[in-house]
Amino acid sequence: MSASVVLLPTYEVTLYVPDDADTHGWQLPPEPVPYWAGVASVQLSFGSAGVTADSAGGHGPFAPSTPMAGTAYLAADAQPRDGMVLVTESDARQYVCSSCRWVPDPSGGEIGCWTVNLMGMAMIA
Repeated sequence: MSASVVLLPTYEVTLYVPDDADTHGWQLPPEPVPYWAGVASVQLSFGSAGVTADSAGGHGPFAPSTPMAGTAYLAADAQPRDGMVLVTESDARQYVCSSCRWVPDPSGGEIGCWTVNLMGMAMIA
């Protein structure tokens, strides 16, 4: 049997627990206290591009709204939950976490990880 190695870029990231919703049902910004910080592999791609300002936040065909989306692979101790906010420390980008799930080591070892779907948010000021 042959072995394969996949090298994935890593980022310093921090997870934040979202605050409660306001009176209109909108999620408030995350609490300023980090829930977890560590190294993660973040694989990003462009999300869907929206060119209309009324529905997708774009500004025409030459300035579409293109939020980044992707997947993060986190260590076992991260314990992410849907709705948390992941921040990449190198560029301060925020991503909402969803579909958080534990993926056990298929060989029965101890190298399982959390996989998290990410959807980009605005930059931190």
